Amino acid sequence: MDFYTDKNIEGLYIKLKQVINVNVNKNYLDASDDLVNNNKLRISGYEYIDLNEKLDWENIEVGRSYLRRLNGHIFLGDLLSSYEETNNTIFIKKGIEIINNWMDNFELDYELKNKSKYAFHDETTALRLNNWIGFLLVAHDLFPAEQLKRFETNIEKTAKLLSDDNFHNKNTNHGMYQDLSLLLYCIVFNKDLNSNIYKEISIKRLKDYFEFVYTEDGVHKEHTPMYHYEVSKCVYLYSKILKDIELEFSNYLNDLYTKTLRFSYQILKPDGRFPEIGDNAPSKVISKYKDLYDDKKYLYAITCGKYGSKPLENSVVFKDAGYAILRDDWGKKESALYILFSAAYNSRYHKHCDELSVLIYKGENLFVESGCNGFEYSDIFTQYGYSSYAHNSLIVDNKSMKLDMNLANNLQKLNDASLNYEDVYIKDYKISENYSYVLGVNKRYKDIIHKRSVEYEKDNNYIKIIDNIGSKNKHNYKILWNLAVGINIKYEGDKTYLVKERTEEKIGEISFESSEKFVINKYFGETEDIPKGWYFPKPKEKEKRYTIELECDCITAEIKTKIILYDKLK
Repeated sequence: MDFYTDKNIEGLYIKLKQVINVNVNKNYLDASDDLVNNNKLRISGYEYIDLNEKLDWENIEVGRSYLRRLNGHIFLGDLLSSYEETNNTIFIKKGIEIINNWMDNFELDYELKNKSKYAFHDETTALRLNNWIGFLLVAHDLFPAEQLKRFETNIEKTAKLLSDDNFHNKNTNHGMYQDLSLLLYCIVFNKDLNSNIYKEISIKRLKDYFEFVYTEDGVHKEHTPMYHYEVSKCVYLYSKILKDIELEFSNYLNDLYTKTLRFSYQILKPDGRFPEIGDNAPSKVISKYKDLYDDKKYLYAITCGKYGSKPLENSVVFKDAGYAILRDDWGKKESALYILFSAAYNSRYHKHCDELSVLIYKGENLFVESGCNGFEYSDIFTQYGYSSYAHNSLIVDNKSMKLDMNLANNLQKLNDASLNYEDVYIKDYKISENYSYVLGVNKRYKDIIHKRSVEYEKDNNYIKIIDNIGSKNKHNYKILWNLAVGINIKYEGDKTYLVKERTEEKIGEISFESSEKFVINKYFGETEDIPKGWYFPKPKEKEKRYTIELECDCITAEIKTKIILYDKLK
C-alpha cells in the first residue's frame, strides 16, 4: 500500500472517520447479513434490491433518489460497521464484490459526456468517493493485489473528474460535497502528484461557495434550514480535521462556523423541530445535531427549554437571508407562539414557490406549508409540494408560480415568473418588545407586485397580515391559508374561530377583509386537476388538511387577515 506517506493508516482512519459516511441502516448488522447471506441490498427507507438478479445501476423504475444512493455506495457504511463490530471479513468481501460490479459497468466512463448517468451524478460521485476512501482505509489489506490496484485507479479517476470545473456544480451544496470529497482524497492520496493542485482547486471553490451561500449574518441561503445545519456541520468537522494539515483554511472554516450559530437556534420552532419550509422534514433537531454547537442558547432551543440558557432575543430578522422570526417568549418553551415569515429568492436549489409565505405555531402547528414529499419529480404530489398551492402565498390566474428547474413544472397550469434573485426581499421591519412589523415584496410575477406585511402585537396575541396586490391588468387572485392537520375553522354568528377538529376546542379567531368583493373557498385533500389540502409529515407520506382560499377578480386588491390566538382554550 503506497498511496499515503504516513504508515499509520489506522490512525488516519480514526482521524477522518468523523467526515466519512457511516452506516445508513439503523440495524446495519441485520442489513449486512441480509446482503451477504441472501443477496438482498437494503437502503434505508426503500425496498431492497435482489442481487440474485442482474444489478442494474441505472434502472429508473426504482426511483432517482434510490439510484443516487445506490451509485453513491452508501451500503459500504453498513458493511464497514458490521466488519468493525464482528471482525468478520465476509462483509468486506461482499463490499469488494459489489464495487467490482460497479467498475465492470462504468470504469471506462469517466468522461463529461456521461454526467447525465446516475453513476456520475454530481453529488453521487462525491458521495461514492467518500465511501470508497473510508472502505479503502479499513479494508486495504483484504483486497487481492490486482483488485486493490484497480480500485485505487478508479479512485484517482474520480478525483480527476471532481477537479474538472466543467463537472463541478458551482455555488450549490452538491458542489460543496464534490470539493469536500476531493479534499479528502488529497489528504489520503498525498503521494499523487496532482494532490496539491486538487487541494488548491477544492479550497478555492469551497471559499467561493461559502462566500456565496452564507449571508453576513451567517445564514445559509438555500431555502431549507436543514441545509444550513448540514453545511454548517461540514464546515465544523473539516475545520477540526484540517487543523494540523491546512491551518489557514481551518481557521477560516472555524470563523464561519461561529457565525452560523445564531440562526441555527433562532430558526427552530418551540418544539425543537425544523419549520416545514423548503425541503425540510419536521424532524427533531436534537436527534441528529445534538453536538453541533457547544452553546447554552442552542441547547435551550433543541431541548425545548429543558436545559441551557434562554436566548435574549424573542424576535429577530435576518434581512439578507429573507427570514423574520417572531416569538412571544422563549420562556414559554413548547407552548410559545412562533411566526416565520419568508421573503427571499436566494438560490434555485431547494427552492419552493413560497414567496412571502407565513407559518404560525402556538403550542402546535396552526398554519403550515406542505413539507417535503421527496425528490421524485414525476410524482404529482411532489410537484404539488413545490408549487404555490402548498404554501401560504398568492396564486394568480389559477396558476402556480414557475420554478427555475423542472420540479413543479409539470403541473398543468404555470405562471411565468422572474428568475431574478433581487425580486423577492424584506423591504422594512421594526422589532420591539411588544410590537413587531415586517414588510416583504414579491416582484416575480410579470405584471404584478405583491406586498405582504406581518404585524404582531404581543400583549394581545394579535396577528395582522395585509396583502397588497397591484397590477395594470385584471387578474384572478387567491390568497391561500394552509391549516395544520387537525385544525379547522368554525363559523358562529359573526365570528370565525380556529378550532381543533377532533374536539372543536376554540384556539383562536380569524377574520378576513378585502377592498374588493371576494369569496372564501375551502379544500380538504383534493386530487382533481391540481392537488390542494395536503401535508407531508415525511417524504412519501401524506395527510389531508384544510386549505382556506380567499379569491377575488380585480386589478388591485388589499386583503387583510386578522388572527387572535388564545392563551388558554375557551
